[in-house]
Amino acid sequence: MLSINKNHWYGLFFGILGWLFGWYSLVLIVTKFENDKFPVSPTKYQWYGAVFAIIIGIISWLRYLFSLQGDKDQQGTN
Repeated sequence: MLSINKNHWYGLFFGILGWLFGWYSLVLIVTKFENDKFPVSPTKYQWYGAVFAIIIGIISWLRYLFSLQGDKDQQGTN
């Protein structure tokens, strides 16, 4: 079983926040130059990208969480 503490949850929060900042920077890059208002409102398909960014952030957090904690039986500690 995973032992998750408060720092792990902070890591998830800041990791997802980083993915969302990356997503929004791509939204700003692909917006037409004539649209000079800020903040730029994303399109429907760009919102799908935001959901995808959140899912990828959670998956990468879980991957690193499992690789850092590992399996106690395989590590030789009880």
